[in-house]
Amino acid sequence: MDLIDRFTEQYRREFDFFDQAARLAHGQLDNALASSGIQAMVTYRAKRPDRLEQKLRQRNKSKTYTSIQDIYDDIVDFAGVRVALYFPGARGEVDKVIQTNFDIDGEPKKFPQESLTPTYEKRFSGYWATHYRVRLRDRYLQEPHKRYSDAVIEIQVASVLMHAWSE
Repeated sequence: MDLIDRFTEQYRREFDFFDQAARLAHGQLDNALASSGIQAMVTYRAKRPDRLEQKLRQRNKSKTYTSIQDIYDDIVDFAGVRVALYFPGARGEVDKVIQTNFDIDGEPKKFPQESLTPTYEKRFSGYWATHYRVRLRDRYLQEPHKRYSDAVIEIQVASVLMHAWSE
């Protein structure tokens, strides 16, 4: 059994943890956006083990993983929440909601890098979104859920069109 097989097998046992972390982040973010009057479709998921294995095999060609920790350090989307905005101009407001409700690890990534507003004239300009790495704040969690504050969760913010395109 190679490293990726071992990691995938371990992840199968941890899947419920990441699914629950994503569910909790989804509920918190969905409520906060609704309270702020921001119209969005908010979904969540934990990375499916079969999709994770495919991703790891592809990335291993250039990364050459040597340990389980290498994989944990590389993959940021075991737990994910997607915010699909009906009005892309609300991105700044969503950023404030995320900063208010979550602990953010590092600077958000913008795709494409340092992108301008996407264009929809004549030709679609490609994927356009902001990705945050966040953690649930311990103080917002009830006692049985406090352990989920250790999970890194990726929040992707894009327009409904981008959501459809990425699907």
